[in-house]
Amino acid sequence: MNKPKKTALVSILLALIVGSTLAIVLYKASDEFFSAKRKQTLVKTSELGKASSGEVVFPIGAQVPNITFKQISGEMESYNMKEDFNSLKIVNFWASWCEPCVEEFSSFARLLGQVQGEVSFVGISEDKTLKDAKDFLKAFDGDFKNLTNVHFGFDIDKKYSSQYGLLALPETFLIDSENKLIRRVSGFEQWDTKEAVDYFNKLIEDQKKSNKTGSNE
Repeated sequence: MNKPKKTALVSILLALIVGSTLAIVLYKASDEFFSAKRKQTLVKTSELGKASSGEVVFPIGAQVPNITFKQISGEMESYNMKEDFNSLKIVNFWASWCEPCVEEFSSFARLLGQVQGEVSFVGISEDKTLKDAKDFLKAFDGDFKNLTNVHFGFDIDKKYSSQYGLLALPETFLIDSENKLIRRVSGFEQWDTKEAVDYFNKLIEDQKKSNKTGSNE
């Protein structure tokens, strides 16, 4: 092999090695980033409401769209968020085919059991059929059986997922007693950790103080 061809071959091999090394580095960096996102805690999540196209739907502190539906299951026939004056509302969008939704669902029940009925849970199904949604909820009957202020609805024609600008499933919105957005959590979260329970208890306490101050003005 003459020298020019040998030099060219060496250059190609070096380029391949450098390219492969760079690809591995970028892959690892990307994997670490998404792992960190998966592991981030509830307290650190503070994303603004945005639609999938990126436009702002509503910022934190803004009034959120009202939600009304005939209940799939629960203690009341229908639900209207405007008539729900609980200190806090958890609006959770889920679907039976969504594995992270399945994984986090029971932790909502455990959280609700620790906040003494101060929080309403509004679970909205994004399933294709009402039967799929009902079958999903049957699997969690035991978790939510003795809890109050729990409401499940079916998102007909994807009205609410559109209004709330869903980014992914599961997706959860924390809403105050005046139906203003406190926080948006995109993706899986473990809702019954000590940090999460402490966070909700603090929100409840702050809401009560705010409501008391407002009534005295």
